[in-house]
Amino acid sequence: MNSFKIIAGTDDFIHECIDRFGHMNKKDYEVALFHLLLQNGFDALSDFSVSRKLRIPESRVRSLRYESDLVYNSGKAPNLYKQEFYQILKNGTFKPTSDNKMQFAVKNKMLRLYIIDKLESYGSFADSSFNSNIVVVTAGDILILLADFEQKEQLQKDIKEQLKQQGKLLPKNLSKRLLEGLKAVTKDVAKLIAPNVSEWLSDWLESK
Repeated sequence: MNSFKIIAGTDDFIHECIDRFGHMNKKDYEVALFHLLLQNGFDALSDFSVSRKLRIPESRVRSLRYESDLVYNSGKAPNLYKQEFYQILKNGTFKPTSDNKMQFAVKNKMLRLYIIDKLESYGSFADSSFNSNIVVVTAGDILILLADFEQKEQLQKDIKEQLKQQGKLLPKNLSKRLLEGLKAVTKDVAKLIAPNVSEWLSDWLESK
């Protein structure tokens, strides 16, 4: 039998179960308990490790992660998504594709949907059709997200205008102001992201 030492969040879990007694179904209890486990070390484990510990399929683990985030972290501040995204840019594994895009894993479904929604709000998109945990983006897509997370208002407006005029991908010929703005934001966050990602973004900008 697995033994778990539960410390963080125990009182909140008990109070929720008492306050919602008679109104929580089996799924509600599972999500609440899984959220408690995430607060006690499970958040750092891979889906495979969690599935082994709980003896449930990985697909169920992924579903519970998403449901827990949806129920308990739906009001998460954009700054927390920014921190999670920058952690991926700093420590994630990026693999180039044959058409000069990058693919990387975003296991947190809520963060993945947040990224996709952000890009779509600009008129761009991210591809995750091959594998739901893998996101495939252009350098331009990453720059769009950086401009958004860094709240560069004029740069955000310029990006939206450029995409509105020329489709869903930032074109080869960028306006001077847009190009300079993207170079500036790349320089600002250089220390926060992995060197190979920073170099990829800089090379893309230099080619414009």
